[in-house]
Amino acid sequence: AVTNDGVIRSGTGVQMGAGSTTVANSGTIAGGTMSWQSGLSLTGTGAAHVSNSGVITGGTGIELAPFPPEGSTILNSGTIIGTAGTAIAGTNADDRLILGPGAAFTGNVNGAGGNDTIDGGASPTGTRRSWPAMPEAGLPSPAG
Repeated sequence: AVTNDGVIRSGTGVQMGAGSTTVANSGTIAGGTMSWQSGLSLTGTGAAHVSNSGVITGGTGIELAPFPPEGSTILNSGTIIGTAGTAIAGTNADDRLILGPGAAFTGNVNGAGGNDTIDGGASPTGTRRSWPAMPEAGLPSPAG
């Protein structure tokens, strides 16, 4: 588990493997700006649980393991930025995105496969989405 209320900055801001992972961020987690440099890379074999009220930024803001046995949960009331175009790269399981007040995204919010859900009454700001039900939350669909 990682709890951050300061600044973490590196090529990949925080990278965690093996098993289920939990990250609570109220500070700044910053990775590099290239697509393979995530702000938060959670590629373990279990579900990820992320709570963000700060800033997570990287080429990909949050990268989740593509094939975990169960879905991951992201609670966002902060800012998630994908400088290379993807704010969240979800899993192929059933992921859940919870929008809190102040939720903001820069880049694509991609739930990937599974029966992804979105909860919370907040209307996020951002640029694009591909998470089911995201239009109801206020993010426009990607162009094209």
